Amino acid sequence: MGKSGGSAPTVRSVVDGYNLPMAFVNNGGCSFASCPVDLATSCPVDLAGPFDRDGQPVGCKSACLRDALAGNAGNSSNCCTGSFGSQAACPTSGIEHYSYFKQSCPDSFAYAFDESSGTAIFQCPKAVKFDEDVEYTVTFCPDPFNL
Repeated sequence: MGKSGGSAPTVRSVVDGYNLPMAFVNNGGCSFASCPVDLATSCPVDLAGPFDRDGQPVGCKSACLRDALAGNAGNSSNCCTGSFGSQAACPTSGIEHYSYFKQSCPDSFAYAFDESSGTAIFQCPKAVKFDEDVEYTVTFCPDPFNL
């Protein structure tokens, strides 16, 4: 964003999975997207991986990515594709593990139509900082208690 006007949307997505805790903060005093917790350690078993050499998960796939890797993403309720390709045909109740991702990362996009949650897209309007650019800082592996 900045002096050119408009707003700067920020989105943190776990739609395709997750591998690192991260936070987005800004100097404009605006709300921000984040997921400061490590989901790999509590990932549902069917979504865990890849794994490090000690067998510990270093990521957590989404059900959509799991379907895609199995060649089943073309008509998937988890991916909101094919006959599930509209918000009406793809409610959160049809997304496997939606509540796990949304409860763990409430300020993140957790499925294709998550705009309706009201907690997935954040806008920082120009009016917040009239003559200054709004700057963003992305922190990987943040301290969740110091955001």
